[in-house]
Amino acid sequence: MGTSTSSDGLRRDTVQQVRVRGYPLQGVPRRLGVNSHSLCEWMKHSRIRLAGRPAWTTKQRTDD
Repeated sequence: MGTSTSSDGLRRDTVQQVRVRGYPLQGVPRRLGVNSHSLCEWMKHSRIRLAGRPAWTTKQRTDD
């Protein structure tokens, strides 16, 4: 069940706000209206992708 809050662009931009711009992890989800658990998962999958492994399975993408 996909929504605009789980789009690839939002995921990427939200993770970049923490990683690249250095915004605090606690404030970003609140400001953007996303779940803090979701941001933690996106950060984890971003680290996996940077390591060269697939970040999302097909099931995970459809569950979001």
